[in-house]
Amino acid sequence: MSEQFDVRAAGAAVMERQVQALDSDALTPLVQPVLDGADVVVETWSVEPLRAGNGALGVYRFSGVARGAAGPRPWAMVLKGIGDGADVSVRERLAYQSGALEDLRGVRAPRCYGVVRQPGGSWWLWLEALVDVWQHAWTLDHYHDAAQHLGQLSGASIGNQEQLALPWLSR
Repeated sequence: MSEQFDVRAAGAAVMERQVQALDSDALTPLVQPVLDGADVVVETWSVEPLRAGNGALGVYRFSGVARGAAGPRPWAMVLKGIGDGADVSVRERLAYQSGALEDLRGVRAPRCYGVVRQPGGSWWLWLEALVDVWQHAWTLDHYHDAAQHLGQLSGASIGNQEQLALPWLSR
């Protein structure tokens, strides 16, 4: 167990160095689909580490300003670094790469702007930055609505044999 922890810690340290080395040239092509604009160029950005879990090597929120023909525009997205071995991480990466998360019913997954293999075997998922629209503790009605949406998702998936046959899905 401690050997596995050391590998993850080493991977997280490598990811931190790679994140700090990112520049405008690397971020611009990733930000362009966020802003639906091929002409935007990242001018400024900041990086905020978020709490990593679920096998993640690191999770970061990037935000900044890009400039294009329409002038300066704010943007934000999340980078999640995942190792190559954890089952949950592999399934998440494959789910985004397959496109299976684009047509969900009842819920919506964060949009994926890129899945990039990193030197050393890890993967980076560039995801939509979500905002909590409630900004306060959930009420019972919120939990009821969320449960109903998850039920709709499960019910819609039952009839989709092609999707259920995906080898990386949890059984």
